[in-house]
Amino acid sequence: MFDNDRYMTSGISADVPLELTIYLWVLIDEMKGKLEIDYLQILSIESEPHDKGYKLTVTHSQEIPSYKKIHEIYSEKSIQGKIFVIDDQSHSTMLWAHEY
Repeated sequence: MFDNDRYMTSGISADVPLELTIYLWVLIDEMKGKLEIDYLQILSIESEPHDKGYKLTVTHSQEIPSYKKIHEIYSEKSIQGKIFVIDDQSHSTMLWAHEY
């Protein structure tokens, strides 16, 4: 899973800084070899003001097998919402949940 061409929707491209999209892909890559990876990765992002700009809390989860890990990073831009990353075996796509 997730060893194929990677794409993002225009919504992700417009709303999420490139550095953050790369970070989200890395979170998925770090799972490889540690546990089975589900075709659907869920990345929920919450944002709160911080003296460094914004503190983003990224909750990375999947359903089967159950997985949940929380990460905190800092960003100059406030980002909030749920992002899906879907692997359909020919390619992987990052999209906002509302774009599904």
